Amino acid sequence: YSPVLYLPAVAGVWISRAIHLKILPSLYLARLGNALVAITLAGLGLHVAGRPAPYLFLVLALPMSLALMANASQDGVMDGCVAIAAGLAAASRQRPTDMANRNTANRTLVLVSLALAAVCMGRPTYAPLAIIPLLLPGVRRGPRVLAAALILLACAAWSAFAAVTAVVPLRPDVPAINPAGQLRWILVHPGETV
Repeated sequence: YSPVLYLPAVAGVWISRAIHLKILPSLYLARLGNALVAITLAGLGLHVAGRPAPYLFLVLALPMSLALMANASQDGVMDGCVAIAAGLAAASRQRPTDMANRNTANRTLVLVSLALAAVCMGRPTYAPLAIIPLLLPGVRRGPRVLAAALILLACAAWSAFAAVTAVVPLRPDVPAINPAGQLRWILVHPGETV
């Protein structure tokens, strides 16, 4: 996964190392860093969302969402990024799109795209979220298509970089795992797969 959404937890670990804390307090600081950033992003998303804010709050207040926000993984910060993207997208759908709002619409497109690129780099399976910039009103079609393409490019570039630099066989004595070969085997032997 991309390191971007791990930065709050990393900051907590760096602080704990600087003041020579043991492992458990270091974990607490990492979790606190994640919680602060995730809650801040979610709060900003709620602030800008307008009428859909109660529904967004309902999702963010689910026990799993709250647990992820206080976890030492990227998931809570990812939820915060999605909340801010959803809030901005909802706000853009509620306001009229005249020329005075063109700059606001362009800023919204950039912020939504950055948040979604971070999410998609963190979880490549969320790449379909790149469709959201295409749905934003008030921005010409070209920039919206470019934003969606850049989100997909960021996801693909990070995945390719990780595949080349970080994916290694866990057991050198066993031939490398071949996902394409596994898929072919599953398609040829559906009964044995079950």
